[in-house]
Amino acid sequence: MERKYYVPTIDEFFVGFEFEWKNDCQKNVFETTITDPDIILIALGDYEHQSKEYILNHYRVKYLDIQDIEDCGFNYKIDCKDDRFIFSSKFKHYSDKNYNLLYSIRNNWAIIFVGEVSEAKTSFAGFIKNKSELNKLMQMLNIK
Repeated sequence: MERKYYVPTIDEFFVGFEFEWKNDCQKNVFETTITDPDIILIALGDYEHQSKEYILNHYRVKYLDIQDIEDCGFNYKIDCKDDRFIFSSKFKHYSDKNYNLLYSIRNNWAIIFVGEVSEAKTSFAGFIKNKSELNKLMQMLNIK
């Protein structure tokens, strides 16, 4: 069974974090929301005062997928075995550097490296669960 969403922990929220939220006071359907300071206050209140069942039914985040990685500027390159994929990109600011991303959908493990696989320099190795985390990591590594 494909995992599509998970319930975020409160420490995952930051300004710019993308998640889906069901607002009972409005449409009462999940809508994509980009976190701002007001949303952080609402989430803090919910996580502090609402039941675990409420949180499970009102907050979710889409796991990182191929489309999200492409939206961040990487181009799909090849399938590996066991649900792993390799993406490649030359970003505008660093046109001489070829950044590659190896990503496992099964366990959210990612490796970002510069150069070809045989001579690559690893910039990051760890778990990336969602698009917001990938964007934040790319900013931290000064990629884009």
